[in-house]
Amino acid sequence: MLDSGSSTHTTPPNQAEELALTTSGHLATSGPMADVLERMTDALFAVDAGWRLTYLNSAAARLLSGEPREALLGQLLWEVFPDAAESNLPHHCEQARATGAMVACTTYLAPRNRWYAVRAYPDRDEGLTISIQDATAEYIAQEQLHWQAALLEQAHDALFVWELGGAIIYWNAGATELYGYRHDEAVGHQSHTLLQTTLLGDEFTSFQEFEGRLAQTGQWRGTLWHVARDGRRLIIHAHMQVVRTPDGRQVVLESTRDMTVLEEALQRAEVAARRFESMVEMNVSGVLIGRGEHILEANAAFQRMLGYDPTIYAPISAWGARLPPDFPIVDAALIAELSATGSATPFEKTYTHADGSQVACLVAVTMLDPVTSPAFEEFTWIAFFVDLSERKRLEDSLRARDEELRRVTESAGVGLIRCSRDRRYRTANPAYARLVGVPLAEMIGRRLEEIVGQRWVDAIQPYVVRVLRGEQVEYEADLVLPNDEVRSVHVIYVPDEDLDGQIIGWVASITDISARKAAEAQLYESEQRYRKMLENAAVGIARVALDGHWLEVNQRLCAILGYGPDELLEHTFQDLTYPDDLATDLAHVEQLVRGEIVSYKMEKRYFRKDGEIVWAMLSVTLVRDAEEVPQYFVSIVEDISARKSAEEALSASEELFHTLADNMSQLARMADRLGSIFLFNQRWY
Repeated sequence: MLDSGSSTHTTPPNQAEELALTTSGHLATSGPMADVLERMTDALFAVDAGWRLTYLNSAAARLLSGEPREALLGQLLWEVFPDAAESNLPHHCEQARATGAMVACTTYLAPRNRWYAVRAYPDRDEGLTISIQDATAEYIAQEQLHWQAALLEQAHDALFVWELGGAIIYWNAGATELYGYRHDEAVGHQSHTLLQTTLLGDEFTSFQEFEGRLAQTGQWRGTLWHVARDGRRLIIHAHMQVVRTPDGRQVVLESTRDMTVLEEALQRAEVAARRFESMVEMNVSGVLIGRGEHILEANAAFQRMLGYDPTIYAPISAWGARLPPDFPIVDAALIAELSATGSATPFEKTYTHADGSQVACLVAVTMLDPVTSPAFEEFTWIAFFVDLSERKRLEDSLRARDEELRRVTESAGVGLIRCSRDRRYRTANPAYARLVGVPLAEMIGRRLEEIVGQRWVDAIQPYVVRVLRGEQVEYEADLVLPNDEVRSVHVIYVPDEDLDGQIIGWVASITDISARKAAEAQLYESEQRYRKMLENAAVGIARVALDGHWLEVNQRLCAILGYGPDELLEHTFQDLTYPDDLATDLAHVEQLVRGEIVSYKMEKRYFRKDGEIVWAMLSVTLVRDAEEVPQYFVSIVEDISARKSAEEALSASEELFHTLADNMSQLARMADRLGSIFLFNQRWY
């Protein structure tokens, strides 16, 4: 909201303003200068010491009251300009008169909700010459600029602006907080030099090349590395937008967000998760985890497989005699592949055991870093060593895991459980936990009846018996939870077999279809209401195909047209329309289909089955699907034959009356109760 304050200052008139005054201090009222004043868009007027108007141009007359200038001359300023009388404009005018110097101010006139730039010039007779210019647009624009600047300073993200090929020209508080450089320390420096920008990947060979591409595309969004003032390397998510300044320069608005803590946390979490999975689920394999050329961890299987001490955590090059020359894992070719894809193609290699024997291994190396680092020294990798003599056992283990994952994948998106033969939960997913209202951690190892109650277990027992016999079972049921809440569910049971083919339980997917069942019930109720309305309607109602065939009709329409329902469905509305009315009807239909109208109403005639003509009032709308494709018409047909007959009888009666009246030998006329004559017979003419 605009406030009612104003700003003011006193200053002598400048050269341009002096042109508006004569040497005697009064405004020119004739001659070239008067023409100039008259053509001014600013309001310009003069008052004497008693505040009476002595001069005003056309713009001033419009501003003050809109009355002609001649009517305003000699009147008191504050009487013809009451909107300003309650503002602080009188104070500024008094200030100009008291100081003898021009006063410039910006004032707000609340009744007009406008801001005005005002200049008051004193003259030697204690009068004033006042110019007023509407400055509302400029004031609002300045307020918006101030608000936007304040908003940028309050932004949590770092925001700074730099010229393409040039230096930083704006630096907000968020940037100072993130990078440590004050505004005066950052402005004037090139951003990529100040922040030591490192672009990830090999798309650009230099920052200058990157700037050239940015100038072409207009924007860029991605992840890069920056260095803060204190030397910290920051992982930054940046968004750069090229904009053009009013003076034609191209500048880049860059917003950055520090992702370092998040990325490092994600890296630690992922490394820990993969480390745990590697150590536990793949403990038959030798595992090495490293960063760059350093080995960080090794498991016991590695020692058993190759005979090296897994507690040695040092650069591979420092292991000296403990490692044979053929041992290095990460070479130049592997680094290139890891950089490009994040993992390397598994390869077979024969290594020398600590006792001198040869061990053939299958080696798989992958990178654990979720973000590509600019240097190999920051790669975190994990290497798996598999003794190929144990390949068969590993393949069997992987096959069982793949089968388990396949079954889970087939039922994804619904409640999933895996139960043993004695009805204990072996696994469950969050969707199932939400379905039964029990935390996931409280389920595993417990019996079904402890979680879902005995009534639920009794209801599913016949299906459990069947699945444990090896059948795949699918059913729908309403099951009751211990809190008496009823859930409608769709269930699929699949036998769970071990590697020997023995059924050890079952895998189930349970979908909560309570909402669907409720929707189906509502739909059925709605359809029943629709059917009753259709059959009991006092007018004919029909669904009509786009080609004119009747799709569905009610009994009233059949009665109007004299056809049975099955007979009527064999016809089109075109078949039964009176020829003189068909073209108009079809034209309306085409307008509906093209979307030019949403409905239409017309009187038309139909042929009944017995050949009689029936008059009807037809109302038609078009039903479209979600894609706005026309589907069918809904037509309402009202029998208006009786009304048409009455209208025809009335018309005939009126015609007969006029004929009799015109053939009378006397003068005749008719008037209403108020005496207004509305009929003369022909004898009057």
